[in-house]
Amino acid sequence: MTLKNFLFTTTLVTLLATVVLAQDSKAPVTHLGGSGGPDFHVNTSVNNPAAPRLIFYGGDITPSDPNAFAFPNGNTLMVPDTTTYGAVSAPNGISLIITGLLFNQVANIQTGTIFDPAWATYDIRRDITPGNGGVSVVHGSGPQTAIPTGRMPFGYVEYATSVMFQSPITVRNGGGYYLNLSSQCTDSNNENCANVQFFVDNTTQQTNGINTQFEPSLRLYINSEYFGYNWEPACEAEGLNDQQCSYLSFGVYGHY
Repeated sequence: MTLKNFLFTTTLVTLLATVVLAQDSKAPVTHLGGSGGPDFHVNTSVNNPAAPRLIFYGGDITPSDPNAFAFPNGNTLMVPDTTTYGAVSAPNGISLIITGLLFNQVANIQTGTIFDPAWATYDIRRDITPGNGGVSVVHGSGPQTAIPTGRMPFGYVEYATSVMFQSPITVRNGGGYYLNLSSQCTDSNNENCANVQFFVDNTTQQTNGINTQFEPSLRLYINSEYFGYNWEPACEAEGLNDQQCSYLSFGVYGHY
């Protein structure tokens, strides 16, 4: 059973939760969407002057917006190898030198160690189309930082998760690329890893965005063998409206 078959239940105070028992005995999966908790409009990684420079940031999630949504993304013992990709297009005449990625994420667990190990994988691709993952330009893994943003979408703590690359990556002028950062919770000795799923947030108002023109709209893709998604556009995969799946709350570190 995939996400396509799950029913959505909306609350006004915390979590849009759907718990459906899968026929193949897979763990129940929670969807996040709808109105959430208070909106503090804080992003520590963006506002921290000591942090690496963000040359692009799609914007904060607005938890009070009924179109706030979060897409399955990450690798845990409960939900393995599920990735949501956001898009960046380098303007003509500009080459972006990317040194790292930031994804604003939540996890459907209230307490305990959820980023275990404190590690993330990353992947940058070109030419993704429905049913086709295109070409991976670069992929790898590295130590991950996870800093609470101060926002509480869907009643859960949001973290600005980031990973820096071992070597800079050049996105050529005029080129469109798809980017993913996937947090890990794969320690079999950590019981949380068998009961947690990660989600990357959307942004509906691009609040606090940086060079938001670098992100083309409606270019989000989901890939997950676990859910039966084969490089599906997010709108179709999740049955969303255009506002929900236009922009991802993620960023790019580097210079140009």
